[in-house]
Order: sequence, then C-alpha cells, then structure tokens
Amino acid sequence: MKMNKLFNLALVSTMAILFTNCATIVGGKRYHANVMVKNAPKADIKYLGHSRGKGNASFLVDRARANTLSFEIQEEGCDSQTFQFHQRTFRG
Repeated sequence: MKMNKLFNLALVSTMAILFTNCATIVGGKRYHANVMVKNAPKADIKYLGHSRGKGNASFLVDRARANTLSFEIQEEGCDSQTFQFHQRTFRG
C-alpha cells in the first residue's frame, strides 16, 4: 500500500513538471503585452482603437498579431505617437 502511494506521488509530480514545461514552451495563443510610458503617467495607451490604460497598460495580444503589434500613445497637449513592432523575440 505504501509503495502504491509513493508511485502515485511520483507520477503526479512528474506529470506536473512535464505539463508545466510544455505550457511554458508552447505559450498558448495569447500573451500579455505590457506597455509603460516613462515620465508620462497620464498618457493614454490605445491598442486596436481602444484605450487600455494611462501611463501603464497590460492587455492580451493574439500571437498571430505578434509580428504586427501596433499601439498609440496620446497625451493632452502633445502629438500622438504610434509604435509598431515587426519582429518576435524569444525570452528563455
């Protein structure tokens, strides 16, 4: 009986480690984009035409759009700026 519990514990532990690593490598179909505007805490951050936050924003981006990520920063009294990213990077 004790050997069976030990085997089950080892099996569950191994599966948890393997499935966690797989999810990290594959990553799913969306990821969190984090945008931070230094020295402008009131700057409006827009993605796909919708406001996502002021000065700091975190929003979901489809991985299919990762090569064409574009967002706009707009602050009162200043011209708006658009930032575009055309390359994916892998963070290990």
